[in-house]
Amino acid sequence: MKKNNYDKAMFRLVGIIKKLNAQEKITKKALAKEYGVTQRTIQKDINERISGFFPIIYENGYYRYRDGFDLKKIRNAEDIVILEMLKSISKSFGASFGMKATRMLDKLYNEDENFILSKMVIEDLDTHLEVVKSLQQAITDNKVIKFYYKKSRVIEPYKITIFEGFWYLYAKDRGDGRFKTFYVKDIKNLSVSDDRFEMDKDKIEILKNAVNIWFEPDSKPFEVMLYADKSIAKYFFRKSFFNSQKILENYSDGSIIFSIQTTSKKAVLYEVKKWLPDLYILSPQSLKEELVSMLQTFCDKQITFSV
Repeated sequence: MKKNNYDKAMFRLVGIIKKLNAQEKITKKALAKEYGVTQRTIQKDINERISGFFPIIYENGYYRYRDGFDLKKIRNAEDIVILEMLKSISKSFGASFGMKATRMLDKLYNEDENFILSKMVIEDLDTHLEVVKSLQQAITDNKVIKFYYKKSRVIEPYKITIFEGFWYLYAKDRGDGRFKTFYVKDIKNLSVSDDRFEMDKDKIEILKNAVNIWFEPDSKPFEVMLYADKSIAKYFFRKSFFNSQKILENYSDGSIIFSIQTTSKKAVLYEVKKWLPDLYILSPQSLKEELVSMLQTFCDKQITFSV
């Protein structure tokens, strides 16, 4: 799509959202006249591009937000549209990424004009759109949900998140009071109740610091000291692979010592294995010994392994 057409679409979508947020009574006919497009284009803007992210109701010939929703509580209107459109039209998210708007917004995208090529691959949720929409609504409204996940569960949903390209729901299981991650595609028979709950902000912070799916949200964080050989140390300067990463020593040969905060030994071991043989655990000693035992077991199996 040509840049000027893209800019017009962006301007139109931002304008519609701002009108909705100002509680204006908007109609397809009035919007079509204002932006110089057909009513069919306006209908697609609202039903297939905006409604995937915001709760919009059509009532008595007018469009409006669902009662209780306020965009100002989230962020600037233009920022949201730009971010969501960029995410939606990104080819690295897959041909049919998993949100209803993607199929429409892909038409605004010309891969030949894009100067960024991302190799990030994210699981397609195209067959689970209704589950995602229900989760989104429940999280926005702080409502308790019920679904089947190996067994019937009553859940307080906090966030939809991605680990290693797979989609998960981060939530509190009322059955045992523990916080867990649920693989979205395994959620069955989802329903949203009228029962509300209050989110624990500390649990959100734990999620933000999680580096992979193996984190343990109900465990107390502990410190791990790591040594990165000079061959890989530069990558830890370029990017914090651990959100809590703090570089403590920077040696003349280029190697470094850094610390992280984690809630799970398994989460650390999973990441360290990615950097073998150039990343070492210094402490705690128990975690260091667990890694050595794991590697010894692997070496023994590797020597004799055959198919």
